[in-house]
Amino acid sequence: MTTTTALRAALRNYAEAKNRHDVEAILAAYAPDGRYQDSGVRQPITGRTQLRTFYTAFFESVPDYRGAFDGTAFGQDTAVVWGRMTGTTKTDLLGLPVRPGSRFDVPVTFVCTFRGGQLISDVGYFDTRILHRQVGRRNR
Repeated sequence: MTTTTALRAALRNYAEAKNRHDVEAILAAYAPDGRYQDSGVRQPITGRTQLRTFYTAFFESVPDYRGAFDGTAFGQDTAVVWGRMTGTTKTDLLGLPVRPGSRFDVPVTFVCTFRGGQLISDVGYFDTRILHRQVGRRNR
C-alpha cells in the first residue's frame, strides 16, 4: 500500500512531466509494464517502447498540450483526477486528420493506478465527440 503523500508526489511528478512534454520523465514515472489508454485510443499502449512512441507522436501533434486538474481523490494505490486538457493541433492527431491550428479544451478524468510508486495504469476518460468537433474531425 502506498501513502497518500507518496501517491500525490508520484502523480504530481507524472503530470508535471506531461505538461513539460518530457518523454523520458514520463517513461520514468511508469513501471516497465505500465500502460496508457483513453477514450480515443482503442488499444492500451503498453510498455515503455510503445509509451515512448505514443507520447513523442502526441507532443509532436499537440506541441502546447497542457493538463490542469480541478480535483483529485486518492485510494490505496489509485489516484483519480479531473480537470481539462488543452492544446492546439499542429499536425494530424495521432493519425487522425484534423484542421491544423485547431484549439481544443476538453473536460477529462484520469484514473491512475500505482505500484511501488510507479504508474501501472493511466486511463483517461473524455468525450471524443467534443474533441473531434473542436479539432475539425467529423464523427462517423
